[in-house]
Amino acid sequence: MKAFALNNKRGSLYFLIMRGYLGFISGTILLLLCLYFGNYFATQKLDEKYLTNAYYDHYAYEEDFVTEDGRKNTLMIEYRYTDNEDGYPDSSIKYMTILDENGEILYSNSDLSLDKFREYINESQDDSNYVSMFRKYKEIKTRIDTVTAGFLVVGEILLMLFFVFRINKSVLRPLNLLKNAMENFKVKEDKLEPISYTGPKELEEICGSYNDMAEALRKSDEERRRLEEGRQRMLAGISHDLKTPVTVIQGYANAILDGTISPQKELTYVETIFKKSQVLSELINTFHEYSRLEHPDFVLKKTRGDLCEYLREYIANRYDELDIAGFELEVNIPDKSIYAVFDQLELKRVFENLINNTIRHNPKGTTIYVELEKSDSLILSSQYNLYSHRNNINKTAEIQKASPMIRILFGDDGVGISDDVRKNIFDPFVTGDESRKSGNGSGLGLAISKKIIEAHGGFIHLRERSETDHSTEYEILLPVEG
Repeated sequence: MKAFALNNKRGSLYFLIMRGYLGFISGTILLLLCLYFGNYFATQKLDEKYLTNAYYDHYAYEEDFVTEDGRKNTLMIEYRYTDNEDGYPDSSIKYMTILDENGEILYSNSDLSLDKFREYINESQDDSNYVSMFRKYKEIKTRIDTVTAGFLVVGEILLMLFFVFRINKSVLRPLNLLKNAMENFKVKEDKLEPISYTGPKELEEICGSYNDMAEALRKSDEERRRLEEGRQRMLAGISHDLKTPVTVIQGYANAILDGTISPQKELTYVETIFKKSQVLSELINTFHEYSRLEHPDFVLKKTRGDLCEYLREYIANRYDELDIAGFELEVNIPDKSIYAVFDQLELKRVFENLINNTIRHNPKGTTIYVELEKSDSLILSSQYNLYSHRNNINKTAEIQKASPMIRILFGDDGVGISDDVRKNIFDPFVTGDESRKSGNGSGLGLAISKKIIEAHGGFIHLRERSETDHSTEYEILLPVEG
């Protein structure tokens, strides 16, 4: 079965997101450091080109500006330049005065008169080359700052996209795997394909739940197909089993009505019709019994009793019949009481089916073996209806719920059952005709027996030849009364 695959490092989704967040923060800090030093070195180069080799000791200018409340003021400012310790020029504000719209001084950091201040401004403005160079310096410095801010924005966007992509790869891709698997199921109308994913444990759990659902759906589909095949086989079996006696009854009845037979043979024909009607009635009763067991409202009428005494009485009641039919009996039932809770009528039906199958499919002289024992070495899982020897069982949650069982064996040394029939022996309308050539039975007896035993919380199966010395041996396991 092909699986969708995706590999990733295992870990918690929370830590994955935190790792992405911390990575984004670290990337942002690294980007800021790179841009800061890039801006710093670019500014140093700009200072060397425009200020270091061509500057005067001062620069003054006057400009108008509008305040927040809409008033027009004038700024008068003078910068003084000196060399710093590294030999580069440093600028500082020496004089600054702010005038209102009427020319009155609003602020001044010195006692310098306005006339003297304007002389400094005129002196500075006389050197147009210097003024042009300084203005160009300011324009380029503004561009450098703008480019730095642009790189910061673009870098943050790229970082964000990178980490979003990483989170998308870890979170959305497994979800897309689920989506694609469901779409393939919808298009192909086939079974769900499992997803193989290794990554954050939360997403692994989601994919694991999906795989569990896919497996459950697969089993459900197989069970549906099996039931459908069983239903079709049941309808075919019912049609076949009813058709034979009905055909005989109709043929014999028509012969009598047409007057084509002699009066001496009429009694024989009537007896045949009666026998076939009995067969037909038995088949209908069997179908009804199987249908009753299939109904969800079916409930056993269980009582507590000694299973050894019950089985002993049943065998005693059938002894004469088996002896007359030419069958021998070997019985091994302990004298000590073994108690269980069971439906006496339904359990008797199981015994009847097993014994009648032996009589129906085996020749005279066949020996029938019946054995009962309580075994602590056998335990039955209530969840899976499986049994095993206690010493060979793994310590699982299901096994810990199991309990010691009562084992009942019905066997014979007759002709046995073919391998083709053995694997489906408990399915409806499966008989041993292929191997025993008897042509008798409805094929529902063992299916009914299986349902009755399982309704008791037990298990019935046909033992493998390697597990027994008998040609055929059925094993019934029932819970011990607690």
